[in-house]
Amino acid sequence: MGKLILTNAQKRDLPVIIPFFITIFLSAFLLFQVQPLISRFILPWFGGTPAVWSTSLLFFQSLLMGGYAFAHWLSANKKWQLQLYLVLLFFSFLMLLVLSAHWGSPLLPDDRWKPVTVNQPLLRIITILLVSVGLPYFLLSSTSPLLQSWLKFFNPKRTPFRLYALSNFGSFLGLISYPFLFEPLFRLNEQAWIWSVLYLIFIIFCGFIGWQVLKRQTRKQPQEMMSIASKTSTENSGRDPTLFRKVLWVMLAACSSILLISVTNQLTQEVAVIPFLWVLPLSIYLFSFIISFSGEKWYPRMLFISLLAISTFGAGYALRALTTTGLFYQILILVLFLFFATFVLHGELYRIRPGSKDLTAFYLYISLGGVIGGIFVNLVAPIIFKGYWELHLGILILWLLILLLQLTQRPSIFDRKRLWEAFLPILLILAAGGYLLFDNITQTTSGVLNMQRNFYGVLRVRLIGIGDPLENAYALNHGSTSHGFQFQDVEKRSIPTAYYGEQSGIGLAIKNYKEASGNNELAQQGLKVGLIGLGTGTLAAYGQNEDNYRFYEINQDIVDLALGQDGYFTYLSDSPANIEIVIGDARISLESERNREAFGNFDILAVDAFSSDAIPVHLLTVEAVGLYLAHLKPEGVLAIHISNRYLNLAPLVESLAEYYQMDHAMIKNAGDKSKGSYASTWMLLSKNKVFFELPEIRKNNVSTPENQPDVRIWTDDYSNLLPLIKMKEFTTIQ
Repeated sequence: MGKLILTNAQKRDLPVIIPFFITIFLSAFLLFQVQPLISRFILPWFGGTPAVWSTSLLFFQSLLMGGYAFAHWLSANKKWQLQLYLVLLFFSFLMLLVLSAHWGSPLLPDDRWKPVTVNQPLLRIITILLVSVGLPYFLLSSTSPLLQSWLKFFNPKRTPFRLYALSNFGSFLGLISYPFLFEPLFRLNEQAWIWSVLYLIFIIFCGFIGWQVLKRQTRKQPQEMMSIASKTSTENSGRDPTLFRKVLWVMLAACSSILLISVTNQLTQEVAVIPFLWVLPLSIYLFSFIISFSGEKWYPRMLFISLLAISTFGAGYALRALTTTGLFYQILILVLFLFFATFVLHGELYRIRPGSKDLTAFYLYISLGGVIGGIFVNLVAPIIFKGYWELHLGILILWLLILLLQLTQRPSIFDRKRLWEAFLPILLILAAGGYLLFDNITQTTSGVLNMQRNFYGVLRVRLIGIGDPLENAYALNHGSTSHGFQFQDVEKRSIPTAYYGEQSGIGLAIKNYKEASGNNELAQQGLKVGLIGLGTGTLAAYGQNEDNYRFYEINQDIVDLALGQDGYFTYLSDSPANIEIVIGDARISLESERNREAFGNFDILAVDAFSSDAIPVHLLTVEAVGLYLAHLKPEGVLAIHISNRYLNLAPLVESLAEYYQMDHAMIKNAGDKSKGSYASTWMLLSKNKVFFELPEIRKNNVSTPENQPDVRIWTDDYSNLLPLIKMKEFTTIQ
């Protein structure tokens, strides 16, 4: 009972300490709520590629480090730190008001900020983020360490690391609430206004705390301030950090950052670039911070190192068997690995923490490590690696750090013979996991003739069908998805292959459209075909004299290969049709043409832009289809490629067809190995009823099942993949 009795001083300070907790929690909530909000908004501007999120993470990590550095600097300049911090907060809110008047939203830039070229996407993303959320995010980043340093004026005995755990809990809730609450319930503009109102409340709380701290500073007697300093000094005695320990702080945080971003990249490449798959790994990362910084009792070292070894083996297996492992198990295995890895890293980080005297410096070193990890994944890895191998390197660094810590820091698992003996099975498990990871790299490079990596992903050119010279072909893969292949033999290289064979939905549409057009002049004018996604340029094989084929492609490396770089693909150069290539995000390019009233006037518009199995969500929304229809002739056909291992996109496309009062047909083709065509599924949409009565279209039209899931139509503000998941393929290990 004695512990529950508060002194008069504690009772007096309680109304002030509670706002400390609320403000730290709210700052962390806003800090991580704005990340998916603004990243989701700019995602369509850069082709919906996973690199948008990893670049955003680099920006936020860098600004977080800047905020911690600012807090560290302010804590050493106590005379006017309060005034400067509060003035900047007030100015940041004024800036939000100015931006809202200029853009119509306090956070979301208007269309004038959309990129007009594909040059320097990373720099453009950082510039947009800096202008839209830079100053508020910077100040929010500095709040937690700054308020923790101020708390000593009211309760010098309270450990500040519990407040760090509270901050991470606020961050966790800010993240996890976004895909489950804010994204489905509110439009992006509404989310921006809600965030801004909460930010104003945060500023008010900060003002109240600053006023109370200022009063306490002026009221405290010199002897009392010396007593506080003495207590702080006693707490820190014997724990002054060495240079080696500071290096360990940075290395542990950097490794954690590398693993976070690389696991996120792996997940978003194979499914879709959506906030949920951004939030899930980052939430796991923060959750590990919350637990590990709540006290050493939550980190039984040997148990978690053993679990980490097992999960490392699992990660190696998931990467090695990428195309045969159900997506559910891929996500589960990689997320579990990330949790155990970051928990061990953060648990070790907490074990070698400094005293509260070096609190702001400690956070600064942690944030520096996060930035180093982000820079490595976003800037260094694309230069030194041709594939996504930073996850493999991160795992190697992880275990080297664990070994280094056990050899240099006490207590260690090697201090006791029984624990050392228990470590031997861990080494065997790690050896097996290491073999699988090495084999994964060998697998992705075996037989590769050309391998390129840029902001938009990894491209590989392979020679396939080796054996019969007439069957040999060059194949292009983006991630784990085929972007087409072309036979080497001169007599066979004009055959449209892969998902674009003559019996595919797009093949049938191109071959039969003239018959349904009712336009006698079409044969003389030729077809006008628009294609979103270039690949190897396979669809140009259907081109005839007088036809016009316009491809929209964001990846310059794909354009170079399709135009004949290194002599692999010749579909474009062989086609008698007039070929145009528009470089840039398809939606932005089509919007630009519409604004200039340079409508495509297409007879057929094909949507086939996939990176790995990920769905470019912004190309399948109501607004996107409305844009496509603006570029189609009234009797034109919209063809959407919906082949996917894990998602059933047919209900979504049907809902889009119903929204625009269009007829539709689903063409499922089993493929023909002798002609090099794969199984494929295309949806054909049109207001041209005659087209769907054509014998070839009617014969190949497959009725969709009656038990299709109810799907809410996607918009630029809303998308939900969960009802579209093919549960059998999602979970089955083949």
